[in-house]
Amino acid sequence: MMSSLSYPLLPSQLKEVISDVSTFECVFSPLERNTASIYGNLLRRMLLQYTIGVAPTHVHINSIAHEFQPIPGVLEETIEITQRLQMLQLKMIPEIVMLLQTKSKIRFNLNVRGPLLVQASHFTPVDFKLPASNMTGLIINPELHICTINSYTALQMDLFFGMGSGYTNTLHQTAYFHKDSIPLNVMYSPITSISYGVNTYALYDELVMHIRTNGSVSPKQCMFNALCSLHTRINQWRCLIQ
Repeated sequence: MMSSLSYPLLPSQLKEVISDVSTFECVFSPLERNTASIYGNLLRRMLLQYTIGVAPTHVHINSIAHEFQPIPGVLEETIEITQRLQMLQLKMIPEIVMLLQTKSKIRFNLNVRGPLLVQASHFTPVDFKLPASNMTGLIINPELHICTINSYTALQMDLFFGMGSGYTNTLHQTAYFHKDSIPLNVMYSPITSISYGVNTYALYDELVMHIRTNGSVSPKQCMFNALCSLHTRINQWRCLIQ
């Protein structure tokens, strides 16, 4: 068993400057001189790489085999529709997280008839049910325009969501889905921007962290998760070196 002789760290405090559903700004102070930028860069990389989110992974459109085949009665090109579907965002409610921990995908269904301006709000969950009051806010951007049905035509599609981190493009997904499914470029991370700044004083430094998310997960929760992951890794290394 190795004995510990650690550097006497300053007793840091956390000051929350902004904390809401999509923005979190905080200040860690005081920190030892010349260390704030190290912590800031480490936290930034942890947040970008390991923050878990939910995103659309692929779509199945009835009678459509690939993204270059036009949909009868629909104004937009299929590839344009898939690009819009990639922007559909879900709130990471406990029901969704628990389902995706036991199964790889969850399905949302669209079954409409034109003429109609199809929006994200027309999708409904298939794998779980929520009270009508809880459905409000499940889709973060319900007014997202998907397509325009310009005739009395039925449109059916299944949109599948997965949980993960980082970014995956369509080239890495093609092999995992049914041949009639259209893979999407997947941005799992809910973080839209992250930056840090360093305030230097005579005896100590301050680290200022600023995080924005798409609203599916609170940025404060993202920061907490990143710190927990970092804590777990450091503990693993500490046990190994003992």
